[in-house]
Amino acid sequence: MASKPSSIVRWGTDQTNETEPTSGQKDTGIVFGEAANSSRMNWILRTLGLWTSYLNDGDLTGAHTFGSTVSVTGLLTALAGLTAGANQHVTVSGTGKFKHGDVVTTIAGSAFQAGATAGAPTLPNTEPGYMLTASGFYRAELRIPVGARIRSAVLTLTADATASTRSFKIRRINISTDTAFDVATASSVATSSTYSLTLSAVDHVVEAGYVYVLDFFSGSGAADTLKAAVLTHDQP
Repeated sequence: MASKPSSIVRWGTDQTNETEPTSGQKDTGIVFGEAANSSRMNWILRTLGLWTSYLNDGDLTGAHTFGSTVSVTGLLTALAGLTAGANQHVTVSGTGKFKHGDVVTTIAGSAFQAGATAGAPTLPNTEPGYMLTASGFYRAELRIPVGARIRSAVLTLTADATASTRSFKIRRINISTDTAFDVATASSVATSSTYSLTLSAVDHVVEAGYVYVLDFFSGSGAADTLKAAVLTHDQP
């Protein structure tokens, strides 16, 4: 492969002696025996210089078609999106990943299961979520790929009139040892109102070998209703 030149064509940029050839002259070119016209040659060379500058900048505009593989050694930024052809794929090799910004997932209150010390929740008739039947802890599993980063979690619930402490945690449980570790935790005392428990700025990268869960503990008894949890994660 030839080396990239260190300079580009720059010619007649002041355009003091320049005439664009007519359509017919562009078709025939310089015919045999004809002397080259300086003003038309200046237009030709300056136009070639403009094209070499445009290609050298690499900031291509408009639609372009490449008939073979295109290799990019630097970062490729698709400002308007990236679409694979019909029945084609985007392949990431080695340890490469699809990186993305915030992804928000809503987890229904009915996804929470009662722990050993809690009563089985019931479905309320008039609102989404699970109505708790006893104090204790309730758990929902998280399905987030290894390497993803948990940014935040918000649990929305309707609390009964008992002014007791509710706690909300993200936990990771070691698959081999069954040991649980708190990733983030929040707690508050609430009365009869709809309110939220928020885990912000978590910024925890999901590790291999662990199961991740949301845990909610209610000390109030039978009237709390878990509406939903909203989890935000990204791919750092």
